[in-house]
Amino acid sequence: MPSVFFDTRQEPLDLVPNKTQKYMSTLESLKPLQPGDAHWLLHIFLKEQFPNGGEVDTGNPIHFPGTVSVWDKLSAFCIGLKYSKHPHAKQLHAVAVSAAFGGDEKKYATTTFKAVLEFLRGPFTTATKNGRYSTPGQTGTQTARKEVFTIKGRIPPGIEQASEIIPDLVEEEDLVFENEEAEASDPSSASAGAATGAKRGREEEESGAGSESKKSKASITGEAEAEVIGEAIDIG
Repeated sequence: MPSVFFDTRQEPLDLVPNKTQKYMSTLESLKPLQPGDAHWLLHIFLKEQFPNGGEVDTGNPIHFPGTVSVWDKLSAFCIGLKYSKHPHAKQLHAVAVSAAFGGDEKKYATTTFKAVLEFLRGPFTTATKNGRYSTPGQTGTQTARKEVFTIKGRIPPGIEQASEIIPDLVEEEDLVFENEEAEASDPSSASAGAATGAKRGREEEESGAGSESKKSKASITGEAEAEVIGEAIDIG
């Protein structure tokens, strides 16, 4: 997706240790969300990954085998090609990674995510599940805990703009042309010469086609003039 699409307000995601009324009021003030906001990217993530709502599982697959973690989903989403140019894609990716590893970072990430989740999809239910796992090389087992949020698919009023259209990915041909331009402008690039040559070849090709067209038109015009002169001689 072209970076120009995100040239709007670019509100970052503020991590908080506790959900407060003040924080929720701050989120409400962001309506409607702008494409450059971190909250907009989270909204699109939920829209694409959980279009009909469902269970949002925060468990670590290592501790809960078979779990499809929301943190893994969010991490993959942020580094994917489609939204890689979003100004806050790296921040959300870092949040997802830190949440998956636990510790204080996980507390901040999970608390903030829950607050934003409520803002983006309304009230939801939470189920807490415990499990036990063993670590290779160690005796005994350890206890793990996870939360599973069941969210709705309905988007609360005011989240989206009245007419929001998300552009498709740039065509592959355009990406190739942009890469050639970038490489040609960088003299230190090993492929600068090749890129310049490719660009020059394309321009000469287009120029040649234009010349052929002009020659054809000139030939047709010349033939027409010859016919007129011939007719004039016959009449004389």
